[in-house]
Amino acid sequence: MHIPRTPHQLFNDLWHEGEIAVLAGDVSVGKSILAVQIAESLARAHRRPDRIPPKRVIYLDFQHTTDQFWQRYSAPRENSKGRVPYQFSSNFTRIGTHALLDEAFDPAAPLDARCRTIISDAIAEHDADVVIIDNFNYMLVRGTGVDAHHRAMTTFRYWSEYHRRPISFLVTVSLRRSRRRGPLDLGGLAGPARIAELADTVFALGSTTLGDSFRYLKHIKSRSGPVTLNADNTAVLRLVAEPYTFTDLAQICTPYALATANSQPHPPLAHLTENPLLGFHSIGSAPESEHFRNYAAEALAAERQHLQHIKRISSRTALVEGILDGSYPRYLNP
Repeated sequence: MHIPRTPHQLFNDLWHEGEIAVLAGDVSVGKSILAVQIAESLARAHRRPDRIPPKRVIYLDFQHTTDQFWQRYSAPRENSKGRVPYQFSSNFTRIGTHALLDEAFDPAAPLDARCRTIISDAIAEHDADVVIIDNFNYMLVRGTGVDAHHRAMTTFRYWSEYHRRPISFLVTVSLRRSRRRGPLDLGGLAGPARIAELADTVFALGSTTLGDSFRYLKHIKSRSGPVTLNADNTAVLRLVAEPYTFTDLAQICTPYALATANSQPHPPLAHLTENPLLGFHSIGSAPESEHFRNYAAEALAAERQHLQHIKRISSRTALVEGILDGSYPRYLNP
């Protein structure tokens, strides 16, 4: 009798071993930053509460050129010219779009077929446990056909189930540019709707009116259990560049994570202290409706109301003083 094992969490309750996950979000909201942060945390597995070993991660980057990627993950040298690149884990392997230009590929072959070949070869070469594809929409364009998403997702499913060990997939997908600003849901995903149907879990990163450096994370779909990061309880994140500690990512989906992290501080890794990793830190939780409030307008309305209140008080005070000193005799009884 086969007894299924309990899969380890890769990104809290949002993503488990052997699952195909979708990370959705608007253009330039920070999907790539979060994807790289997840990849690096899995590659290091430093201070993970469940003590799972480091994962060998392939990050297939269709979003940035090599120069753009290293510009983002580097810091200026002190008192000298140039920049110092962030030292990613040896378990982290980035593959850029240059791999698609390999002469071994038939130029007439569909783009999604070449991508699947690259992924298959990379899994074999690096003995990978985790594959992250950023951006999945890249595989669905340039004449690959309407079934490109289905071929890719079913291939991922085959690899995740029938490989000698579970392989986990995370793909980033943009939201439709035409969608109206509002709650994040499956209907907002760009591309074919079956992307979400074939995924095991879908979570989305959204912008918020709290400020330019803030985002929120919402779990939209899960086959592994109940969705806890729902519209009533989204994780509020802040984009920062600080010395990397896994604690921040491990608690990124935990309500009131900042208080927990502060109560049990962990020192940063010594060799990363001067070269921070750009990423998100959790600062708490909030209902999704809080992320659409016009805080500037509310503050202005509150200030106007306060000024009107002060004006009324001032008018009453002037009236009372006028009656007392006799300057307003018409208010006095004869």
